[in-house]
Amino acid sequence: MKRVNKKRPVNFKRQLKESLRELIREHLDEVDYCIPSEGELCRFHKLSRGTVRKAIEELAADNILIKRPGMGTFINPSEKEKILASNGGLIAFVTNLGMATYINQELARGIENTLSSYGYFMVMKSFTCANSEERVLSLLRRRCEGIILYMSGDKTMIPLLEKFDRENYPIVLVDRYFKEVDTAFSVNDDYEGAKMATEYLISKGLKRLFHVTFKSDISPVSNRKKGFADACLAAPGVFSKILELERDSAKSDTCITDIRDFLNEYSMTGESSGILANHSGLSRIIWKTAKSIGLKIPEDLALIGFGNDAFTEDLSLSAIDTPYYDEGVCAAEYLVAKIEKRYRKIMRKKLKPGLIERHSSSINYD
Repeated sequence: MKRVNKKRPVNFKRQLKESLRELIREHLDEVDYCIPSEGELCRFHKLSRGTVRKAIEELAADNILIKRPGMGTFINPSEKEKILASNGGLIAFVTNLGMATYINQELARGIENTLSSYGYFMVMKSFTCANSEERVLSLLRRRCEGIILYMSGDKTMIPLLEKFDRENYPIVLVDRYFKEVDTAFSVNDDYEGAKMATEYLISKGLKRLFHVTFKSDISPVSNRKKGFADACLAAPGVFSKILELERDSAKSDTCITDIRDFLNEYSMTGESSGILANHSGLSRIIWKTAKSIGLKIPEDLALIGFGNDAFTEDLSLSAIDTPYYDEGVCAAEYLVAKIEKRYRKIMRKKLKPGLIERHSSSINYD
């Protein structure tokens, strides 16, 4: 049996329940297996009898253990399926944005590493079916102690989040949030990131700045628009414009055509300009499209985008380094705190991004 580690930032009762669950699974197929007595568990784990008794009582209340007066506490063989499926500190990381993306991988890595340090386990669930959020989340709720949610940002989620909040079910949002809901979140400070990148382009001597983004009111998109606009307004003599693409056309021929038309319309070859792209994938599309119409980067066009993935690095594109791993860490810490009721206040965190200068914005235009 795994001993309770008193140096871990997890309460002793929870650790003991984890240890007992492992013991129960190991001996699940044995007939009338009796777990160690309260006294034996107290001595082995160096815990108080009250802590040990409470852990056993909670497992018995879940019908996983059966107390037989004068005989001991036994595994309940009729609940084998429940025992194998019992959460045991299970946390769900749920997204409808696909599992293979750079953002998801970084978020998941931060979440999983943090949860394991607290003695929890992460399961990932991705779904793409429209209007299936409530069904998926309700199913996970029955199996998991809490959920970390990374969603597209559709406001149809708000009633479901409000329902879970009323029922005190632990949920933390990651990378985006809704102003209408008092839910814990861990996000990138998109406003400051956009403002910082725009001010950086202005400091290079650029007087024509553009922000290529999407028609959407989700928090990352709207905050980046505002950061860009505020930085431009504060700089006398700077011409600025925002191009809003259709949200569902980001990887389509329509998107490329719109960007090509935009670049041609504003005569990028006449005067050096700067573009802030909403995300790294979009900055790559702009780079490719600009090259196809004869624009030189960075001589004619300085380019910087949100997110620093491997493709961005390969193309030597400047990037706003969004701390997705750290977002995952904070989200996991917040969720564990909610589950263990260590904080009463709503926890919210905006993480400061960095700026990585590469070839696509490496010259001065003064």
